[in-house]
Amino acid sequence: MGQYFYLLNIDRQEYVVPWDVDTGGKAWEWFADPKVRVLLNYLMVSGPVDGSGMVTNLVKVKHPKMKQDYSNEAYRKASSKVAGMPFSKATKFAGRWAGDSVALVGDYDETPIFKTAYDMARENNQSGTNNGWTNISFDLIEEVVKVLYDIDDLKWDVKEIKERRAESMRQLKKLTKAAPEEDFVEEIDMMEAEDGVGMGPVLVGLSMLAIGALALKYHQDKGGK
Repeated sequence: MGQYFYLLNIDRQEYVVPWDVDTGGKAWEWFADPKVRVLLNYLMVSGPVDGSGMVTNLVKVKHPKMKQDYSNEAYRKASSKVAGMPFSKATKFAGRWAGDSVALVGDYDETPIFKTAYDMARENNQSGTNNGWTNISFDLIEEVVKVLYDIDDLKWDVKEIKERRAESMRQLKKLTKAAPEEDFVEEIDMMEAEDGVGMGPVLVGLSMLAIGALALKYHQDKGGK
């Protein structure tokens, strides 16, 4: 199984789930995925928007039908308005976490402040409990895809990821009704970890079979047929 990590903002009580941004949850997978590194840089950037690249991208996001040409007066005005604006004011998520207490926290971490934060984020993520924490994963990648549209490697299929996540949650709700929670902690973690990573459908299918077998055994042990 191993240790799985969430990216946590302790101050804002926000978090990023690896499987919701289409990457793996182990430390090496966080380190190795270039898309994830872009997300962290995007959240942590601090300073004014400068350079023609970012100005052009942000103007296009705000005015998608506008002709992108400095001979166009409307474009020049829009560019002048964006240039020099703090990243945190120009978008919702660029620079949103700059200066905050942010950590990549694993489920083996016993540091009190990190353990509490991880447990709260995980509770919110797995059950949807309104405990003050917010999963920003989907909104974040949707914005990054729009703003950094000219980076070919950042082509998340947000709709497909959301559908996969919704199906996973529906299955988990069914399974947790079949047996006590303690019988399924490891299986639920495994299913969450494997969902959407690499061999996604195959791994999730195997996880489902394993969990289903445990549920059947529990039912039979209790006298069921």
